[in-house]
Amino acid sequence: MTRSICLAIIATLLAASPSFADDPVANPMIHAKGTRIVDGSGEPIQLRGFILEGWLMWNGTLWGAGLSSETKLSERIEGLVGEKEAARFRKAVYDTFVTERDIEMIAELGFNVVRVPFNHTVLEKDGQIDASAPGWGYLDRLLTWCEEHRVYVVLGLHAVPGGQSGLFVADPDSKHVWKSEEKLQRTVDLWRAIAARYRDREVVAGYDLVNEPEPPKGQDLVDLYRRIVNAIRGVDPYHLVFLEGGGPASSDFSFYGGPIDANQAYSFHTYNLFSNATGESHLEELAAMAEAHDVPLWNGEFGAHTHEWTRTQIELFEDPRHHVNGWIFWPWKRVPEGGWARDRFRHLMEIESTEAWDTVRKHLASVFGLKKIPKEVVGQGLADFLEASKAENLIADPEILLDLQSWQGYGAETKPHAPTATPERIPLKRISITRLTADGGRVDWSPDGTKIAFDRKGADDLYDVWEMRLDGDREMVCRTCDAARLGLPQGRQIGQPAYHPSGDWLVMQVERDHRNDNDHPHPGVGVYHDLWVLHLATDKAYRLTEVSDGRRGRPKGGSLHPAFSHDGEKLLWSEMERGFPGLFGDWRMTLATFDVSTRPPKLRDHRYLEPGRERRWFETHGFGPDDQWIYFAGNLMDTSVLHSDIARLDLVTGELMRLTRSAGPKADEPGGYEEHAQFTPRFDAFSYLSSEAGRGREELWLATPDGETRRQVTRFNEPESFDHELVGGLQSMPSDNAWNPQPPASKEQLVLYVQVDFNALANVSSSNEIFLIEFDRHTP
Repeated sequence: MTRSICLAIIATLLAASPSFADDPVANPMIHAKGTRIVDGSGEPIQLRGFILEGWLMWNGTLWGAGLSSETKLSERIEGLVGEKEAARFRKAVYDTFVTERDIEMIAELGFNVVRVPFNHTVLEKDGQIDASAPGWGYLDRLLTWCEEHRVYVVLGLHAVPGGQSGLFVADPDSKHVWKSEEKLQRTVDLWRAIAARYRDREVVAGYDLVNEPEPPKGQDLVDLYRRIVNAIRGVDPYHLVFLEGGGPASSDFSFYGGPIDANQAYSFHTYNLFSNATGESHLEELAAMAEAHDVPLWNGEFGAHTHEWTRTQIELFEDPRHHVNGWIFWPWKRVPEGGWARDRFRHLMEIESTEAWDTVRKHLASVFGLKKIPKEVVGQGLADFLEASKAENLIADPEILLDLQSWQGYGAETKPHAPTATPERIPLKRISITRLTADGGRVDWSPDGTKIAFDRKGADDLYDVWEMRLDGDREMVCRTCDAARLGLPQGRQIGQPAYHPSGDWLVMQVERDHRNDNDHPHPGVGVYHDLWVLHLATDKAYRLTEVSDGRRGRPKGGSLHPAFSHDGEKLLWSEMERGFPGLFGDWRMTLATFDVSTRPPKLRDHRYLEPGRERRWFETHGFGPDDQWIYFAGNLMDTSVLHSDIARLDLVTGELMRLTRSAGPKADEPGGYEEHAQFTPRFDAFSYLSSEAGRGREELWLATPDGETRRQVTRFNEPESFDHELVGGLQSMPSDNAWNPQPPASKEQLVLYVQVDFNALANVSSSNEIFLIEFDRHTP
């Protein structure tokens, strides 16, 4: 018997049982437990994500068309292109505005819920609920995508029959729902049909019954909610119901004398368009009400403000005193405001407008419409909007993205590894640490062991590649500062160097011209970077790859962390296939033959590697002793790039071995982050960055080749330690590292790049330092 059939039978038996609602532990869905929202196993869960508005519920503010209701948008578009073409445009919006790629991206960013607004009209035909109406199919498809990518869904009725307020966001008509018993009953019947269809879908986190209602009296809303909940409970005893307050932004809960249902949450919205007030006092009032009613709180929408305000709101929501069980940022994507309002009302994902769409949207927004627009301009504008709104063409605001990801600093814990009983298996013991330079970055050691190459930021805020000799007075020389003489692009970021085993070549990443300055490409990210190789004897540089520049109509490209095989015949690197700002997107590993038989040198015989169950993010590190296998970091078992493990892949057999296991097996479980692995010259241990000690306390660790035994090496983030004093008591992040291929007898030496005063949310540090760590070698 399938799980869905079992749930249906239980629902039928228990639908009329008042005791079931009082026993939330028996609920297999997300549900309320006191002031907490919990999952089907009874464990607390925070629902954080985005609202997918502008898709099954149109809103002029999302499209750059001002305060226009869906009805107004539809009528204006039909007036421009006619009924037939307007219907085609509507279908195209439904087909392309939200796709599976949107859900993938949300999951990749580490969020676990989407709130899906819909107009009652998408589930009806001629004013009657109709299973053949298009909205049902689109919701079904969305739930399947979300199940695949482990993202929960809150279904939200944004426009009830007649409209729940006179505001454009409710798409009202001349007779609001509060003035019509027929429309009230249609709203109740619609929710009964929704609950009957989706009662067995565990991916549904709950039902948001009415968006931002403005009833004549508070009791009118309570009465409607009672009718809806009774109808839902007749077919679905499981799913959580979200009840919003009345008045502007659903902020008034004064008329609630207590909970309406045993499995409900209060949903409030937070907007403050014309001041910078944070609403902390209102949160305290809501928290007191939640405690008194023993009901969870959830922020169903917030946004449209500065990035400082956004960060502050998340801090307030994450404060456990306020009992807020997650939040939804408004919106996922939009055409941004223009002029001064662009900075005031910030967004996450931008739908880039064009001249043609600007003309069309101004017509849609105006009170009386513009003068006649040429048909070719209208057609081009509509096509431009559809194309720009696709997930792969969105442009992210990295500052807002970091604000939204700041929740990860609140109470996040790292799932520990299983304990080990034999730490003496690691044949190395640290004996010293010395600062080599207070201004250096990603680093590699020359094959003869006499010098290191690293990238270093100059006064112009651009990285260049430098070398430092270690067998004398530690002289430093810039190898790429004279870019024009070497044949390199000028005014570009250059970094992440790696030596060829012959010592004749130095491969590096070089930034190319690209579309979006908001991406802040630098060597540690690799977005918009080509691979170049420098012939050290002649100071002549050659380009090896040419990634996509991300300009309109093309996906974004990138290259990251190149490494040569020990025989020098192969080059390995990470390559972005498609993506959006920062590290996020689809990456793969690329292996190619490095051919120096002709000038310029070339890469040929490319091989693409995408191992693991969840391939999203890979960072290549190096080759095994006989070049038969490679090792790398990636989110092999988790959809979030925030959970990364070290692994090795056999290039002959395809066998994949996971060397660390800090990431949780599910996307919503706590997980650690591990990368920057480097094996010793003898391949009897490897070093790597790990958050095993906790988020914000990342350190360098050592492990045996199988990953079973581990030992922490550095203690930069532990107060009163020597390492902590060495970096001035500032939070620091060890990063790239490299072992000396020609170490002294009975010793090993490692150079380590450390980001000092590191802000993980902003991905910046006040200084980049390189340290030399020495180890005594012993027999385990």
